[in-house]
Amino acid sequence: MTNSPDVFIPDVSIIIANWNGEKILENCLRSIYAQTRTATFEIILSDDCSTDHSLALVREKFPDVKVVSSDVNTGYAQTNNRALPFANGRYILLLNNDTVFENDVLHEFVRFMDNNPTVGVCGGRLLNPDGSIQHSFGSFPSITVELAEIFFLHRLLPFLQLPRLGTVPKNLSRPQEVDMIVGAGLFIRTALARELGLYDERFEAYFEDTDLCYRAAESGWKVVFLPAPKITHLFGYSYGNESREKAERKLKLWLQSMSAFCFKHYSPAKARFILRLRLIGFAKGFLIATLRRWIAGDNRFENDLFRCRLGVAFLRAIL
Repeated sequence: MTNSPDVFIPDVSIIIANWNGEKILENCLRSIYAQTRTATFEIILSDDCSTDHSLALVREKFPDVKVVSSDVNTGYAQTNNRALPFANGRYILLLNNDTVFENDVLHEFVRFMDNNPTVGVCGGRLLNPDGSIQHSFGSFPSITVELAEIFFLHRLLPFLQLPRLGTVPKNLSRPQEVDMIVGAGLFIRTALARELGLYDERFEAYFEDTDLCYRAAESGWKVVFLPAPKITHLFGYSYGNESREKAERKLKLWLQSMSAFCFKHYSPAKARFILRLRLIGFAKGFLIATLRRWIAGDNRFENDLFRCRLGVAFLRAIL
């Protein structure tokens, strides 16, 4: 997309993918306006066929927000991508609707990216609603990641700082180059987003952010975590309460997307080996949960048993 001379070019285009977010969307939008001091921005709400009053709320209370809607439910990746042609900013912030700015997030992002032209993607510190730190970045799936999980190496050898899929940045006070940024608040150069086509729509949910960062790195760009921007993330609001059925759906989607990522970017042999190690990890978890349940003599570990049993069954089926 080429901007005409009379088009306003803000620092940031904030793309918010929304599906039935009426209860949380207002807090998200108000926090952006309240916390942003210097950076110029536009907000593009990309709605995925919501059936609540999300769109009415936005049009009534936030008339400056651009709305891109769909008559059919297309999923998270396509919902974000649909907004890309309407983005006029130098940068794009992909923001979940279940987030709240806790400080001048855009200023921190824009200042860092303006001063670091080799960085293509960055992200800030994600917080839980109680203020504790949430996993904000992570590593690409790898043999090392899986072996570290199987053999408890993160606990036994913490000084090695071994990679893991999701990292909670408790002790980081400076920017750090990482593999991937969690998509709840992913900041990317608009030119790079257009070059890469933003999200790969084959990822229905999960790993679309990992895949985007992997492709950015393959194109020669750095991916960096910034501790200064702070964003509260409700995490998984769209899935509702964790019923057994919803937990099963989430885990299956996660494993499908992990498998898709591995087979897309690695050789078939390496992809299968990584997934087999993940299967072993689930089997180990099942045995540990069984033992703990036997020792405790109650049902506190039923959810762990269910998750591990499902993981083993699903991975055996696809391998």
